[in-house]
Amino acid sequence: MVAIPEFQPGQRVRVCEEGGDPDTQPDKSVLGKEGTIWHGTGSEESGLTIHYFVELDDEQIEIISPDWLEPS
Repeated sequence: MVAIPEFQPGQRVRVCEEGGDPDTQPDKSVLGKEGTIWHGTGSEESGLTIHYFVELDDEQIEIISPDWLEPS
């Protein structure tokens, strides 16, 4: 199993309004919303792309860059 960096399942996070690579920016409709990490995969050490799956109040989204999340 690959270690999940920075955020863990069940952790509350907020989708940042600024930060990260513009090419991986989440849809503007979710910026500023809070949600819960339900899955993460990849790590910088393994060379795999880090993805976080976040459950917001009304939808589930995939965040490709951890720079777009912050603890809430």
